[in-house]
Amino acid sequence: MIKFTDLSDNDEFKAEDYRLNPKDFYEKRRTSRRPYVFDLRSANDYEESHLPGSHNLPIEHFENSIYQMPFSGDILLYGGDEKELFSAAEILYDNGFEIFSFIDSYDSLIGGVDASFIDISRKAQDHIKKFLNASSEKIQGVSIIIETKTERKANYSIQFIELSDTPAENISIDFENIPVLVSKEVIPYLEGTEVDLNDKGELEAFNPSMS
Repeated sequence: MIKFTDLSDNDEFKAEDYRLNPKDFYEKRRTSRRPYVFDLRSANDYEESHLPGSHNLPIEHFENSIYQMPFSGDILLYGGDEKELFSAAEILYDNGFEIFSFIDSYDSLIGGVDASFIDISRKAQDHIKKFLNASSEKIQGVSIIIETKTERKANYSIQFIELSDTPAENISIDFENIPVLVSKEVIPYLEGTEVDLNDKGELEAFNPSMS
């Protein structure tokens, strides 16, 4: 049985070499040819919210499941806190795994969302700003709406909103002085979302890797 060891006594394993920030984590998951994402939290936490396409492997079972890990492809880990991620990463390192990465926690994965997660074309930006400037003061931003269908598929849309009417659990992203709201529960589907004008001159949201 593989045993956890004290990282302070390990001079070889350098956690910082394998740690990713939220943007890099999402990008690696999206661009890797063979991403394997493991959620080390409890089954209940995983059921409540998780990254699309991830596999639940609670940290207490991790050391007994090391033989199930793929040796080809990118292994990506996230969990409840930094300590358990460090331990899991060290287990992979000690057992010869070379291509793996982790992020400190699921909360940091969700909380690290910023304007780099979306792309609004210049035409769409001009359209939005023109509408906001011409509308009543109540209309103050746009909301990206994501309706999940499967682990890797979702429908995307965008609409103008009154910021005062949005739920408190939504997050706000400042994109070139345009307030963009998105529900916290669908943040795992946000990275890579694009907003543009369609052939009818209407705003359209889509995600090439998820739509």
